[in-house]
Amino acid sequence: MAEVFFTELADEQLTRLEANANLGRLLARVEEVLDQLEQDPGQEQLRRHEYRQLLEWKLAYEVAVQGNSENWVLLWTWHEDQPGNVVVIYLGAPPGG
Repeated sequence: MAEVFFTELADEQLTRLEANANLGRLLARVEEVLDQLEQDPGQEQLRRHEYRQLLEWKLAYEVAVQGNSENWVLLWTWHEDQPGNVVVIYLGAPPGG
């Protein structure tokens, strides 16, 4: 089982999402993806969209997250100092979208 860490930006966005009662379906979907990352970050569906050299990260993965009317992405990467664990680096609307 992996431990999931968050950048400050991703953590702030998750906190805002948790506080918004109108986005309950989106929050539920985000929590499903986080659970999947904890269970097995190696799953193909979590690594389908790959980015190399994304800002300071050598490799990052994008997972689409859909609510009722909101479409977000969750970007994650492997934790550099703790093999087997992951870091959520971004959570929110697709960049540029």
